[in-house]
Amino acid sequence: MAKREYDIILYGASGYTASYIIKELETSPLKIAVSARNLSRIPETMLPKIECSLDEIETLVSRTELLINCVGPYTLYGDPVIQACIKHSTNYLDICGEPGFLDHVYKMYNKKAKNKNVKIVQSAGFDSLPGDMGVYLLNKSGGSSNIEMVISAKNVAVNRTTWESLILSLQNFYKKNRSNEKIIESNSNDITTDHKKHNVPEYAYSSTLDSYIVKFRGSDPYVIKRSNKYFKDKKAYESSVSCYMKIGSIFNLFTYYLVVLCIFVLCRFQFTTSLLIKYYNIFSLGLVKDRPSPKELSDSHFEIHFTSKNSSTNKVQRLKITGPDPGYAGTSIFITQSAYALVEEGSKVVPGVLTPSIAFHKTKLIERLKSKGIQFKFEFD
Repeated sequence: MAKREYDIILYGASGYTASYIIKELETSPLKIAVSARNLSRIPETMLPKIECSLDEIETLVSRTELLINCVGPYTLYGDPVIQACIKHSTNYLDICGEPGFLDHVYKMYNKKAKNKNVKIVQSAGFDSLPGDMGVYLLNKSGGSSNIEMVISAKNVAVNRTTWESLILSLQNFYKKNRSNEKIIESNSNDITTDHKKHNVPEYAYSSTLDSYIVKFRGSDPYVIKRSNKYFKDKKAYESSVSCYMKIGSIFNLFTYYLVVLCIFVLCRFQFTTSLLIKYYNIFSLGLVKDRPSPKELSDSHFEIHFTSKNSSTNKVQRLKITGPDPGYAGTSIFITQSAYALVEEGSKVVPGVLTPSIAFHKTKLIERLKSKGIQFKFEFD
């Protein structure tokens, strides 16, 4: 196949998260372009700009070796992009944190991607690359284990469009459930989350972190379970993982469940969903901003704490992954370094619909992340 015009094209370049990704991409020597439906909304950049609507996506993907897709919610807009990439043998990356869509893509496109030798890598942002790679690293160093993962973010600020994507994906989830289309629930041969299999408690108190922790409802449990099944089938390791989020005091615990209950109830109806989107600042208790300022984001950082206990030797290992604000600076590092690994080390990546650890465990992704300030610290008991 002839060499294509670009190594990487970023699609959805007008979004807030994309503005941080563009800054990272500008430092690369690779041939890179950015694309959106409206060129005037793309941030100022020296990278070539390409105007492209969703109807024209096939033309766009045929011009690049790899497409980074930042157009969300993925549940609403993701299918045509993935279909086009498979049709034109273009590798694909996204930052999807929508478990229902991840499960849908795996079931619908895994075999098709393998047949076309295409790599479809999802959740390569903060959702869920560091958690997935952290579990892989612990299993690689310690064998069969039970792992507890706790996600923590300090001074986190969320952009309004990220909030809208969450609300709309939940609304779509309920719509499909009402039409009897199962999204996350699986058949006997499909993937299920560790939370269901191992009865992970809704919340607990962590004496190590001096904080209450709550069961994490993002994409990490699903992604990690898919990865674990892959490595189990390869006879590499077998482990169970419990995913939590650090919440702080008992007052924070109560507030968290109140907000979650409110969102889940209101997302069931069109009118109340509109209220969630319109009054985002109120319903998020001030967490969501129209556009978080650079100062707000510079004050934010994340930590992910892993504790691994080997079931055979009772050996305990700990891993802490730290980095900048998770949603924007952190995600831009994760997705761009994943893109470079896929372009420059693509021969080490198997085809199919992949989680980050399945895709990148043979590459130098961890070294790439360390070079950008993401820290991995192991401790052994």
